[in-house]
Amino acid sequence: MSSLQIELFKERNRSLPAQEKAIIPLDLHQDTIVSSRQHHSLENALDTIFVEPKEETRLARARRILGNIATEMNDDELISSLAQFQHLLESWFDDYEKLIFKGKTLNQILNGG
Repeated sequence: MSSLQIELFKERNRSLPAQEKAIIPLDLHQDTIVSSRQHHSLENALDTIFVEPKEETRLARARRILGNIATEMNDDELISSLAQFQHLLESWFDDYEKLIFKGKTLNQILNGG
């Protein structure tokens, strides 16, 4: 709604008795921007309401991906294997980054180290 339309609407609305005054319509085409902070707050609120055990979800996903190998492991063994695998991947990435970035990891470069 343009400012001219709003002014005309206000002028017309002043002359009406109180019980007949119209309600100014909302501009439904206005873009709404959700900030990152608002998004995380909403996500946290939904996580609180709909509690879903994260470790079970992670284990279920690992079992689905690994297939028959994971069926032979109990939860503790699978958690331990996932931690070891993650450590191995991170060390490989660090070694590769050091090779590419002259002895420094990407994290060290970004943090000025």
